[in-house]
Amino acid sequence: MSEAAGGPEGGGPWQEPAQAAWYEDFCARHGMYAEVARAAALALAPAPDARVLDLGSGTGVSTLALLEVLGPTGRVVGVDPARRMVEAARRRVSDARARFVLGEAGPLLARGEGPFDAALASSMIWLCEPLDDALVGLRRALQPGARALFTVPSEYLGEVDHLTAPAARGLHAALAGLRAGAGASMPRPARAEGLDSFASFGARLRAAGFEAPAASSWSRMSPPDEQRDWWGQPVVLAGLLGTADAGAHERARQALDEALRRAPALEQRWTLVVAEAR
Repeated sequence: MSEAAGGPEGGGPWQEPAQAAWYEDFCARHGMYAEVARAAALALAPAPDARVLDLGSGTGVSTLALLEVLGPTGRVVGVDPARRMVEAARRRVSDARARFVLGEAGPLLARGEGPFDAALASSMIWLCEPLDDALVGLRRALQPGARALFTVPSEYLGEVDHLTAPAARGLHAALAGLRAGAGASMPRPARAEGLDSFASFGARLRAAGFEAPAASSWSRMSPPDEQRDWWGQPVVLAGLLGTADAGAHERARQALDEALRRAPALEQRWTLVVAEAR
């Protein structure tokens, strides 16, 4: 039985078998989440002996990035609301300096966890609803002066979408064709209310008990096969097409495979946001 950090078990689509399996395989075969987590861990720069909270630890790629920058006495506690993600992380990470619990950050202190010296929320904060509650829960788990770092696609903070670049025309046309065939309009990127600009996110961080939020940019090139597999996730196709029908999803994957076969790599832009707990 999994350790639990309190609160109702959730996880949304990442608790669904098909999505959980697809995402675990994606993380194993592609570098997107591992590379941004590595950049974030280096920017967070925890002390070698720090106890770090990995919020929304998923399949464990962010935990591995943290372990790379910690010393022999450093520790990572990964917390995730999806049981299937916790199980995947335990399969991926065998390092004794890390362990994984099911739940959310807020109840950790009541279970004798923390307060933590630092926290990483890599590629997940836009999924938190309500965002303000998630930030307050995170602050509660940190000691004063602890730094928290969040990685967010720059598009979600109001910057130019990488799909508007000339190199993305083939992918953009394929996505438009899929939406038209399904009678669907392009969905707004799923993100928590209040995560639409750095100013808005910074204000929410301050209200939750953080100070001095600062942002820096980071980018990487995403190869065509990675783009195809990311867009092919069940949760992404369901939002794109407006249906969870497996047949429609498979036809969409075939169309994406054809469209991206000769496509160039695309530059993905991320924003690293760091703030300090008051």
